[in-house]
Amino acid sequence: MSLNSAMLTGISGLTTNAASLAVISDNIANVNTPGFKKSSAEFANMVANSGARKGIYFGGGVNGTTRQFISQQGNLQRTSSSTDLAIAGTGFFMVAKTPNDPVASDPRQFTRVGNFTTDNAGYLKGSNGQYLLGWPVDNTGAIDFDPTDITKLKPINVSSATGTASPTTTVAISANLKSSQPLSASFVATQLVAEALAATAAATTPAQIAAAAALTATAAAAAAANPPYSAATNNMSMYAKDPKTGVQPDFDLQIAVADSKGGQRNLTIAFLRSSTPNTWYAELRGVPADFNSTDCPNGLISSGVVKFNSDGSLDAGATTLFGVGGSSTISLLASDSVVTTGKRYASALGNAAQSISFDLSNKFTQTDNVSQLISQSANGTAFGNQVSIEVDEEGFVSAVFDNGSIRQLSQIAVATFTNPDGLNAGTGSLFTASSTSGNYILNTAGSTGVGKINGGNLEGSNVDLSLEFTGLITTQRAYSASSKIITTSDQMLDELISIKR
Repeated sequence: MSLNSAMLTGISGLTTNAASLAVISDNIANVNTPGFKKSSAEFANMVANSGARKGIYFGGGVNGTTRQFISQQGNLQRTSSSTDLAIAGTGFFMVAKTPNDPVASDPRQFTRVGNFTTDNAGYLKGSNGQYLLGWPVDNTGAIDFDPTDITKLKPINVSSATGTASPTTTVAISANLKSSQPLSASFVATQLVAEALAATAAATTPAQIAAAAALTATAAAAAAANPPYSAATNNMSMYAKDPKTGVQPDFDLQIAVADSKGGQRNLTIAFLRSSTPNTWYAELRGVPADFNSTDCPNGLISSGVVKFNSDGSLDAGATTLFGVGGSSTISLLASDSVVTTGKRYASALGNAAQSISFDLSNKFTQTDNVSQLISQSANGTAFGNQVSIEVDEEGFVSAVFDNGSIRQLSQIAVATFTNPDGLNAGTGSLFTASSTSGNYILNTAGSTGVGKINGGNLEGSNVDLSLEFTGLITTQRAYSASSKIITTSDQMLDELISIKR
């Protein structure tokens, strides 16, 4: 009977519009939910079988389906947390329910919600309780990348990065040594001794002999008070330890370097003008406690001369402070080295071997200006403590340390689908693959067809409130109209029943 079909049609309208209202309500309620993907109710007519009697129409009603807009991106919103992440483009974060390493049988879950924080174990965990997965970066910077093997992925832990240090390998020095620097007392004494010997050899008269004897006594007293400089037995390193011994340098140059463990080692280059023109004795020394006392007495690492050309420029080929032939590299052996010759760190430090190259070619001069250090620079960093976490566009999660060093920890895995709108939606804006979406493909952010990751951002909901409120009005009107169909059909049935009376 067509009246019954009309009533059933009205019921289908009520049911379908009520479902549409639920979809709209869900969209409006989640307008501020990060990463929320809206849905919409879509209507299709239903045609009923008209039966054997032709010319009589039977209402089929309306059927509703829900369409997801998962592939439609929401606006990116800046936040104050560097571990808030948003994908600008296609792709989903792959997440796990637990911080355990994934196994082949684990369910695959995906999300666009990137409000990750660090849990008490250091893992990046989302507000939906899921753990972010990525490919770990080893100590050499390599990644074991295999997009087909889920067991290669690991939950990202940002507390696993311990303090880092980078040893100094190069030191560049710009300085000047005063060309008119007076000779030190030890050289004056040496010259007096030479003059006394010459006077004694030339003396022939009683007066000359007496004068030579007096000069010899003076020279002997001067030499006793200021023994001649000797790199082996009477040097500047001895004076640095005890000013009552050794020879006082004319100029000291201080250098701070980092060892393999991040400790700061203070080195000094001491200079003493020689009586030979354009030549300076030089010694490189460290704090005595930092070096093996047998290899480095009084902290002395190396000694030699620094020579200049007549125009005041450095004669690198004749400079022997760091070795013969213009060598500029000092090699320091490890603390536990069993080598019996060489310069070793003290055993208590536990340092690894280290080579430091000294560059004196950048304006290291001898002029009549005051002796001074103009500039110095050294690479390497001391031990650092982690101060923050950064995520770049390619999804590399890096620990930043207070010594300026940065260490990559992991690269975030990003999954893409042929039809993301066909994913199965779950609580917490989590999605799972379906036959409609197709299987996932893992890749790195920024690669072909994959969006880039924006650290310090969150993707907002893709709900448009103006459209939702418009839909709310039309749905309410349609629901009211469907209820009117039932009311009218009821009145007509009542008329039909009253005919019998």
